Amino acid sequence: YKSNFKQEDLINLKKKWVFKSNIYKTTQTRPAQYKDKIIFLDGYKNLRVINLHNGKEICTNYGKKDRGPHRGLAIYIKNDNEVYAFFPRHNEIKKINIFNCSEKKFKFKIKKPVSAPILVQKNLGYILYNGAPPAAFNLDNGKIIWTGKVFHKTKRDLRKYNLYKPLKWDVWGGGVLD
Repeated sequence: YKSNFKQEDLINLKKKWVFKSNIYKTTQTRPAQYKDKIIFLDGYKNLRVINLHNGKEICTNYGKKDRGPHRGLAIYIKNDNEVYAFFPRHNEIKKINIFNCSEKKFKFKIKKPVSAPILVQKNLGYILYNGAPPAAFNLDNGKIIWTGKVFHKTKRDLRKYNLYKPLKWDVWGGGVLD
């Protein structure tokens, strides 16, 4: 978080609370914050929501343990009463209400590992697969809006330029979405 602390102020900081999930693994997923809530995935990709001020658990969405290659957590604010966390678990996109940790299911499955958080803009989510074309879906109903494609002529030209090495979609490329 950004702060206006000066170096000399840091010595006066005191720990206010500690939260323990008792799961000693990491999901390599950055927590999110919404108002007075911290939203994060524990080491088994259970979504946990805790109070920022006192560290008390508000709710948890438990699922079957997942140590798969998927990462990322995104927050979608539909309105004041509907705020959802989106994240991949067991080859599905999970949509979890952060106020009570209830889940709304989508029908589509994840094609490849997701190594970056789902990008959220208005009511659209953008999935950046690692090794497959990116896709956009409606955050309310889960319907796929589009999937990235490379035109045949462009693909042919790229293969030639790349000395006929196989072309792969790369989430780390940075320019996946224009």
